[in-house]
Amino acid sequence: MRRKLGVCRAALPSAVAIGAAMLVFAPGASAAVAPGALKCSLPTYNPTKYALKLQQTANCTITGASDASGLRTVPVIIKSSNIGNTTVTGTVSGSGSSTKITFAFTAPSNGCNTTIVAYLTEGNNTNNSWITPGGTSAAGFAFVDGSNNAINCPSPKWLYLGYADNHVQHPPPSGSGLPWDGMPSATTIFVGCGGYAAGGVPAVTEACEKVPGTTNDMYDAGAIRIDNVTGRRCPSPAPKSSSGPARTTRGARR
Repeated sequence: MRRKLGVCRAALPSAVAIGAAMLVFAPGASAAVAPGALKCSLPTYNPTKYALKLQQTANCTITGASDASGLRTVPVIIKSSNIGNTTVTGTVSGSGSSTKITFAFTAPSNGCNTTIVAYLTEGNNTNNSWITPGGTSAAGFAFVDGSNNAINCPSPKWLYLGYADNHVQHPPPSGSGLPWDGMPSATTIFVGCGGYAAGGVPAVTEACEKVPGTTNDMYDAGAIRIDNVTGRRCPSPAPKSSSGPARTTRGARR
């Protein structure tokens, strides 16, 4: 029995030594936070984003912002390719590697998908090392609903139905304009009488009736507008195709 007690007593200092080592190394975890890290009083959504509900205000700090040292305020840009960028004012405190930028951002009612937070310039992104220690990815917000589920942006509209009517016998407002008025010819493919060439598509040779006393084409017909919202090349009504944000408009004469 005495030998067993001796074994137990010998094991105790080892356990204490291990615990002491853990206490010593735990504070070192802060070294995993990189300069320019985004820290917010919000739940995390994923390894790079904080969860932000619509119309909720986020109070955040950008730590280690030495590139803002000596300034009083800086622009903080919340970048969104879906709803556009929002710029708020960040207040600078501290100096050198201890510089902090504090700011508040209220999520808009139409927030969707995710954002990236930058400061000073749009290209100077914050990083996610407060969310994910050692992380180097751009940090920002994910717009979420009341159940913390992501809010997806609606698909952009790409198909429109209208009526082209500038017939001389139709008084305004029926004859007040055409659906394709104001569309740039460089990025619009017009198919129908009076159409014009764009994106390699030749103009239709068939002529339209003219508004009496003018050289303006006269229409009294349905019209279909198809927008390319993908950013990729899209097929045109003709054998050739057009690149860029082209619009296709079909027109028919009376």
